[in-house]
Amino acid sequence: NRKALYPAFTESTATKEEKTGLAQVLSVSGGQDSIAPLEALSKDTIPEVSQEATRALRNLRARLP
Repeated sequence: NRKALYPAFTESTATKEEKTGLAQVLSVSGGQDSIAPLEALSKDTIPEVSQEATRALRNLRARLP
């Protein structure tokens, strides 16, 4: 269940690698419900995380009907 992953985006203990990895996973397996968490992640203060989330959003939106 993807929704179990969403809280990890906002946990202060989540590492850059965890956040970017989750964004990559959601870009290929996410659905409409993944857009809001990725949008929030695209505003992350770590540039690599925000860039990866933006890329994931673009990929996700391109493959959704």
